[in-house]
Amino acid sequence: MPGRKRIPEKAKATIRALKSTTPLTLGEIALRCRISKTSVQRIANTEDKVPVNRRKFCARKKKLTPEQEALILRSIVELRDQEGSFSSRRLMERTRIHHVTDRTVRRLLNRNGYFFLQARKKGLMSQTDKDQRVAFARKMQVEYSPSVWTDSVAFYLDGVSFVHKTNPLDQARAPKGRVWRKRSEGLTQGCLAKGSKSGTGGKVGKFIVAISHGKGVLVCERYEKLDGNYFASFIDQHFNAMFERSCKGLSRLWLQDGDPSQNSKAAREAMARCHCELLKIPPRSPDLNPIENIFHIASKKLAKDAFEKGITRESYEQFCERVKRTICGISQQLIDRTIQSMSSRVADIIRNSGERLKY
Repeated sequence: MPGRKRIPEKAKATIRALKSTTPLTLGEIALRCRISKTSVQRIANTEDKVPVNRRKFCARKKKLTPEQEALILRSIVELRDQEGSFSSRRLMERTRIHHVTDRTVRRLLNRNGYFFLQARKKGLMSQTDKDQRVAFARKMQVEYSPSVWTDSVAFYLDGVSFVHKTNPLDQARAPKGRVWRKRSEGLTQGCLAKGSKSGTGGKVGKFIVAISHGKGVLVCERYEKLDGNYFASFIDQHFNAMFERSCKGLSRLWLQDGDPSQNSKAAREAMARCHCELLKIPPRSPDLNPIENIFHIASKKLAKDAFEKGITRESYEQFCERVKRTICGISQQLIDRTIQSMSSRVADIIRNSGERLKY
């Protein structure tokens, strides 16, 4: 079927004028304009539509004033420095704006280019890192027995930090690994995923933790600043007792990562005084230190406790006590199973050519 011929706007205007100003019938107008009677009737009954901009009349009045909008946007940078990741409800609490819904605030952020995006992670693994991981794994298979992780390594040690939040329940509900940022702020300070020892501008509870197969958590000590002198004094004060408590016989082998403070000259001199042997894992290899799994479990447990107990207010001292209690409360059986998985991790690293494992 052929398409209907379009009637010019001039012809439509003529039909409307003849219908409104002359006594002509629809048939007479159709004959004069050479258009069907049905089309004449349709055009005559249709009002002459004038484009009207109704955009400014269709929306409701804004619930946020320009001053309140500026306050919300300004608070993003302040919260980013003080707390790191935060939810939109925490933003409303900070600005003391409670007469609007959470959705209204999120729409404001989206209009200004802010979205709840994945935090960029640092420490991308290079080919050199992969080669070092494979070399370390092969060394462990050649020079040590498969039971070295459970029978010879006296303890696994590392430092960890947990960020103190004034409202733990709100932080526990917020999706992890995401921050309010613009798409162009991927590498901006405060928009990167944090390491285990890096803070976010606020108070951070810092701890040195050591675990051992068959003994669970050996040490969980809080510290203020981790440098070479502090770690050297820590070795002098605790290492001999930790080797005795680990019950690994004459073995003085222990494992940690390559943190500069923990491998400084002062720390190495303290290790020599203690007559211990360090097993240092390659860079960017948290999957080769089972204590990282324990830190992850403790972090999940802290968030779960805040959610189940409804902790909406907590002082810094109370937070540190809760962290220490949570870490020391991790069961020995869970720690033993984690350490026993090290032999298979070493084999997987060789099999995967040094790629990271989903530990």
